[in-house]
Parts: sequence; C-alpha cells; structure tokens
Amino acid sequence: MQTHPRVSLSMLSHWNWTVEQDLDFYDREGVEVIGLSLAKMQQAGGWEQYVDRIRSGGYRVTNFVGLGPIPWSDPSHRADGVARARRALGAAVAFGAE
Repeated sequence: MQTHPRVSLSMLSHWNWTVEQDLDFYDREGVEVIGLSLAKMQQAGGWEQYVDRIRSGGYRVTNFVGLGPIPWSDPSHRADGVARARRALGAAVAFGAE
C-alpha cells in the first residue's frame, strides 16, 4: 500500500493489538510512515527490544507518543517528569524519530 509521505499510521490506531501485531501489519501492508507508542512498547517489556526491528524495517518514525501526563505545576513531580521526558527523548533518538 503506497501512502502519502505526510500520512503516518500510529500504533494507537489499533490500541488493542500487540506491538508485534502492529509491526506485522505494517510489513504486510507496506506501511512505511509510522507513529510509535512508548507506553505500548513499555507494557510489552520495554522499548529497547524493538529498536533493531524498527530501524532495520525501513520505517519513517514521524511521531512518538505515550509518555503520559506529567503534572509540571506540582513541584514535587518535576524531577520525575524531567527524568521521564529525558528517557522518552532518548528512546525517540534510538528509533530515529523525526
């Protein structure tokens, strides 16, 4: 399936699928521009296990969601929020997200 280069299919579009089902569908249907869900990958045992498959799969990662809410207005949560944001940015870099 050839899609417009500005159209991205997010893992959240099929929220009840596993990450493996998502990637198998993308491969089967020729979806190349994708959005990743950090939360979905974390629930499946960690995002790190998917880096090689996604990087070698020829995907363009155009969005990266699933960090979850961070209550920045509450000073007692800021350090944790910064740490979570840094981990998420590190994951986005590992996947080559645009």
